[in-house]
Amino acid sequence: MRLLDRQKGGTFLVAVMDEGSAKLQTCTEFLSKMDSIESKIGDLKFRESYVGIFNESQLYEEIFGSTANEDGIANLVTTLKFADGIEKNIELSSAGMDNGNMARIFVEGRDQSLNERGLNVVVLDRNGQVVERTLFDTFLSCQHLTENSELFYDIWTEK
Repeated sequence: MRLLDRQKGGTFLVAVMDEGSAKLQTCTEFLSKMDSIESKIGDLKFRESYVGIFNESQLYEEIFGSTANEDGIANLVTTLKFADGIEKNIELSSAGMDNGNMARIFVEGRDQSLNERGLNVVVLDRNGQVVERTLFDTFLSCQHLTENSELFYDIWTEK
């Protein structure tokens, strides 16, 4: 079974640790799909911080590079609403290698991130429950991300 093909209409929380851009530019299918929802993840620079929230077929919010704080750390704190009015507190933090080297994805105060190099991803279902935690090491390779590019796009649109 392809990664997450059982998860339709999910929310994706993304935080980059260390270095996430080295092979990202070779992920053309992924970047094309992300461009179509107006994400700027393709503009990520070497060792830059990045956090993003993607909900169903839309970019909810992203912070990176010049929009990060003066220490180069990207922080995003919000409350997301899910089915039946369920609300979840979400906190994302990212620091590239030169700015702290960490990725944190807190859902209701619990860190769900794998906190490893690359794109750390946590998937929430329509009820706000964590259903998947994964990592795409885009410093080494684009292959896993390319094989699962619908993780960020096709899955949302199949309702």
